[in-house]
Amino acid sequence: AAAVERAAAAVAAARGKSAAQVLLRWQLERGLVPITTSSRPERVREHFDVFDFALTAAELASLDDAGARAPARRYNPVGWRDPPDAPWFAADTCG
Repeated sequence: AAAVERAAAAVAAARGKSAAQVLLRWQLERGLVPITTSSRPERVREHFDVFDFALTAAELASLDDAGARAPARRYNPVGWRDPPDAPWFAADTCG
């Protein structure tokens, strides 16, 4: 995750945006549906302020590369249980 944070921070600094905004924009440009939560109105406004810029191909590649090197847990749309061969699966924690 540190690689993703560094890549997002670099793009954010160049764009005058927050790292969160860069990552939300990355999700949108990759055709994903970002899901955010916050009880702070300023954060909610910040999350919506991602439609006035687009990431360059180099910025997208930088974030893709950083993400490929970082472990991530993804939602499994097929079912609620993770497959037993998933790297985060622990038999003693799943009911």
